[in-house]
Amino acid sequence: PGLLATDEPAAGAAFRGTVKIDDLATAAAAIEALAGRSLPELGGQGELRVKLDNPIHSAGLTVDGSWSSLRWGSLRARQLKLQGQLPALAQPTRGQLALQAGSVEQGERQLGGLRLTAKSDERLAWLEAAIDRPTSARLHLALERAGEDPPLRLRRLVLAYPRETWRAQGPAARIRAGQGGLAVDALELVSDG
Repeated sequence: PGLLATDEPAAGAAFRGTVKIDDLATAAAAIEALAGRSLPELGGQGELRVKLDNPIHSAGLTVDGSWSSLRWGSLRARQLKLQGQLPALAQPTRGQLALQAGSVEQGERQLGGLRLTAKSDERLAWLEAAIDRPTSARLHLALERAGEDPPLRLRRLVLAYPRETWRAQGPAARIRAGQGGLAVDALELVSDG
């Protein structure tokens, strides 16, 4: 209940289908009953289209979704759009993801005009994020897989909002996972004012 999945035959695709969700809360309750375990509080309406390519050497995955609303616990998103692609599942470090939301709310906090774009290849990963409300802010981030310890280096970091821009300066900062989470070494931020 609340969920409809369809398979759409397509030339050159191992699988192409759509999951349409009219009531995610009802679908989640049915999944909880079948699985015998609790899920986070979920709600919303939307659909997700999935395509799994079937080329000779390596399959690729494409997802495209849109939701009028989506709720996970106290977090709610409206006018949500998602697009993602992994050209080759055998190389999961290569891909791209784009996410947009008209608004994201949690309690009294509300962000509007949220946009997120991420891309990666074998060596580099890029992230660009922006919001329009309550104030305009932009983030540009580039990471390099260093193949050493620590495994990541920060190549670019820019955080811009009205009347101020912060940039990473100096040699590339090193990022490593620690027991308490991520640790960043040798990061110097400078304001353009």
